[in-house]
Amino acid sequence: MQSDPAPYSRTGLSNERASWKRDPEGQQLSLDCATSWHNTGCKCSLSLYGAQSAAMDPAYTFELLDSQQVVGFQHLSYPIYRPQLRNAAQSGTLVAIGVSDGTRAVGLVLADHPRDSRLGVVLSLYVTPQYRRRGLGKTLFGLLGDELRRRGCFEAKASFMDGTPSTPGVERILSHHDWSQPLERVWVCTGTRESIVSLPWLQDLPLPEAFEMFPWNALRDDERQALLEQEAVAPGYPAILSPFREEHLLEPLNSLGLRYRGQVVGWLITHRIAPDTIRYTSLFVREELQALGRAIPLVARAIRLQLEDGGANKGTFAVLVQNRAMANFIHRRLAPHLASIRKSWESSLSVAHLGSSAASAGS
Repeated sequence: MQSDPAPYSRTGLSNERASWKRDPEGQQLSLDCATSWHNTGCKCSLSLYGAQSAAMDPAYTFELLDSQQVVGFQHLSYPIYRPQLRNAAQSGTLVAIGVSDGTRAVGLVLADHPRDSRLGVVLSLYVTPQYRRRGLGKTLFGLLGDELRRRGCFEAKASFMDGTPSTPGVERILSHHDWSQPLERVWVCTGTRESIVSLPWLQDLPLPEAFEMFPWNALRDDERQALLEQEAVAPGYPAILSPFREEHLLEPLNSLGLRYRGQVVGWLITHRIAPDTIRYTSLFVREELQALGRAIPLVARAIRLQLEDGGANKGTFAVLVQNRAMANFIHRRLAPHLASIRKSWESSLSVAHLGSSAASAGS
C-alpha cells in the first residue's frame, strides 16, 4: 500500500459517476450517483465524527472514480500502477476513490478486486502533504471498505513499508478502522550498481549440458500454452510466482527462462518499475531441481545483464518472511552487498468489519 507517492458494476470502473458530499446537517457523507445503482436509485450514507475535521468541509468532494476521471488522479499513486489506471476500463478490477478540494486532486485510495474473488487488496493510499492530518486519509480508507463490501469482498488486505515518514500515519489509519495488528510479511531488498558489483558469485556459472538458459521473450508459443494449461490445473507454484503476471511491465533485458531437456522448468522474471530501477519479481525452479542450485545461475546472469547494460542503476526484490531458505541465502550471501533491507507489514480486515461506520474522520 502506497503511503508516500457502473450502473455501478462489480466488474470494475465504469463511465458513471458517484460522489460523496456533506449533508445539510454536516454530520454525514452521502453517496450520490449520476444515475442509479442497479436501477434502484439507492443512496448510502456514512457517519462521520469530529466536527472540526476538514473531511467534513463541503470544499472536499469524495468520488468513486470512473475510467476517465481516474487519469487525473494517477500522479497520486505509484508509477507501477499508472498503466493500470490508464487502462482501468479494460482491467475491470480496480477500485479508485479520490478526494478533491474543488480545483485539484488531493488524495487517492486504490485497490484491486479481481473478478470472482472475495479478497480486496489495497494497492495505495496517498494524500498530498499539505492536506494531511485533516482526516482525509481515514475517510478515503473507510469509503474503500464500504465499496469493497458492496462488491462482495469477504476480506481485505493492505501492506505498507516501515521506516518511512508516513508509516505512523498508516498505522493510525489501520488501527482507527479496526484492522488486524500488522504482521511482518516481506523483506524488500535494494541494491545499487556500486553495492552489487562486488558480489563474488556474479561470474558466469556453468550449467550441465541438459540445461539451457534463454531470454524469456524467446519463449515459444507452445511452451507458453503448456505453462498456462498447467497453471490452470496444478501449477506447482503459488500464483505470485507466475511468469505471466504484469506482462505489460516485463523487462526483456534480463528476464530469463530455464529449460531442462527441452522443457521449461524455471524462470527469473523482472519488471522495469522506474527508469532507473528493475524489480526482480519472480524466481522459480521446479522443486526437484532446487537442491542442485539451478536458481543461482539465473540470478547471476540477470544481474550481470543489468550491470552490462548500464541503463538501470538499481535493482529490488522482495522475499516472504516464511521463506526461510531464501532468507538465509540473503543473510549469508547478499546482505553485505545490498544498499538496504526494509520490512513490509501486512494487515487485514474481515467482511464483518469492512466499511460500515468506517469513515470516522478523526485527526
